[in-house]
Amino acid sequence: MHCRCPFAKYHLPLARIFISAIFIIGGIHKITDFTATKLAMEGNGVPLTTAILILAIVIEIGLGLMILIGYKIRCVAMTLAIYLMIVTLVMHLDLSDPGQKVHVLKNLAIIGGLLALESAGAGCCSLEEK
Repeated sequence: MHCRCPFAKYHLPLARIFISAIFIIGGIHKITDFTATKLAMEGNGVPLTTAILILAIVIEIGLGLMILIGYKIRCVAMTLAIYLMIVTLVMHLDLSDPGQKVHVLKNLAIIGGLLALESAGAGCCSLEEK
């Protein structure tokens, strides 16, 4: 038996909204709590923290907005998946800490969503809609 939600055409736009929110809000948080974020990065051995933090803000807000509007979705989703994998490996790999373990699992779920968007495309209500 095949069940199809009558609102299925809106699933990809909803996925874009939900996935983009974590990046846009995260980027804004990095701006509003710049010093604490920089200290956390330094604590994890990240070099050139100010430059890399500014780059992270640009990536998260800029590419998050591109996901939201559905522009260049396949390239952007793959770029964010790679970015998030690097962030996970650098910032959250202390699996002896239960909080870090949750961050790793959350990030893997987000990466899964990004890979699904890369495969499926932007869907309706996007700049790529045909």
